[in-house]
Amino acid sequence: MKLKSIKCVIASAVLLCGALTGIFTGCATGGESGVGGKTTLLKYEDSDLLVALVDYLKDLNADHDMPPTSFSAKIDQIKGGKQALYADFNSSESYFVGGYYNGGHSDEESLYCCAHDYTWVSCESADAIGESYGGKKFIVAFQINAAASVEDIVYADKKAPEFEHFQLYYPKFKNGLNGNSSVAFDDAFIYLNSSDNKIVYYSTSAYNNAWVTLPCVSLGGQPYIAVDMYVEYSDGYRSEVNLEAEFGEYYDALMNLMQTDKYSAGGENGSTVFYGLFNINDLVNGVIR
Repeated sequence: MKLKSIKCVIASAVLLCGALTGIFTGCATGGESGVGGKTTLLKYEDSDLLVALVDYLKDLNADHDMPPTSFSAKIDQIKGGKQALYADFNSSESYFVGGYYNGGHSDEESLYCCAHDYTWVSCESADAIGESYGGKKFIVAFQINAAASVEDIVYADKKAPEFEHFQLYYPKFKNGLNGNSSVAFDDAFIYLNSSDNKIVYYSTSAYNNAWVTLPCVSLGGQPYIAVDMYVEYSDGYRSEVNLEAEFGEYYDALMNLMQTDKYSAGGENGSTVFYGLFNINDLVNGVIR
């Protein structure tokens, strides 16, 4: 999927340099908005992306008492009408959004309590992020990746929305300019979508990620849904996942479909996690439909 260009939104009351340059695609350089590419001023009230970013920042410091979830609960959500979107970010394109603010809160850079009032700037590359913008200091930045492909796994003929993943990005400034590169992001997952937006903005670091996604892996060019089965530790101890609880009423059907000897990955402290895999089409046709 091609990364769509974001139209420049000019607010003359905010841009200090507008009187000198008129309408422009990039503001100042050398510590204002970087030199690596074009920058675009965004307005919170006109941007679904900024709404998603600000909501995410607010959630960082909130307590969330989430009920337990399971694989069967996610199947129930799909059966109940959630749109199951397979989003693949392999070789996806990225851009960046930075927030700038001069406020009276000493802890703004950790609490983000005034995020909706930030001056938000979109940058087409990491080195376009400046340590200040229009006289306002840098507070926070995000890297946004547009999915390389998006598909509705249940209704393949239905047009899927575009999908963009965001994550916090940490620039390293020298002489006012960012020297850090972009962060590799090539994940694939199924997202249980409940919005009608033309573009879905989502982060896998969201507090409810485990409740609304199914992790996927690609083997031999074929995508699979991956489910933890057990963990083997370096001392030989083995911790099993209770698949009967995880699969619920679908246990028998899912066990007949699950491939158990294809995939494992390194875990924490030298452990190895072993996964069960589901062919997506088999799961849809055998359980969901």
